[in-house]
Amino acid sequence: MLSARLPPTELIHTSFVLAFADDRLLQTHLMKRGWDLPGGHVEPGELPEEAARREVYEETSARLGPLHLLGYQHLRLLCPRPASYQASYPDSYQVFYWAHVTSLDTFTPTGETRGAALFAPADAQALPWVQAHRQLYLAALAAATGRPDEKR
Repeated sequence: MLSARLPPTELIHTSFVLAFADDRLLQTHLMKRGWDLPGGHVEPGELPEEAARREVYEETSARLGPLHLLGYQHLRLLCPRPASYQASYPDSYQVFYWAHVTSLDTFTPTGETRGAALFAPADAQALPWVQAHRQLYLAALAAATGRPDEKR
C-alpha cells in the first residue's frame, strides 16, 4: 500500500529503506538471502524511522538524508500464533521509506551481511527484491529522482 501515513506504530514490526545515490538503488548482500533491501526489526522503544536508519547503517554503512514514508505492507496471520513469533498478532506491518544516501562509510562485513552496492536502474530491475516489488521500487525511484513521468 503506497501511503503518506504510518499504520499504527505499535503494530509496526519492521522498517525498510529504498535508498538512492542519484538513481542508483542501495542494496545489502545478506548471507542468507543474497542482494536485498536494507532494513529490519523495530526494537522495543524504537521508532520505525530510527530502526530504519540503524538497520541501513548496520547493513550497508550508509548515512541517509531525510526519510520519506513510501508505504507499508499489512501482514495478518490466519493460523494460531507460532511459539517463536515476535511480531504483534494477528496483525503487523512492514513500513517502507525512501531516502537519499548522503555518504557511505567504510563497511566491515558481519555475520549477517557481506557488504553493499549501488545498482543503476537497468541492473536494479534484475534484482530479486525489485522484481518482487517492482511498483514500490518505481514509486521510490520516481520520488528520489523527481522524474515521475520517466519510463524505466
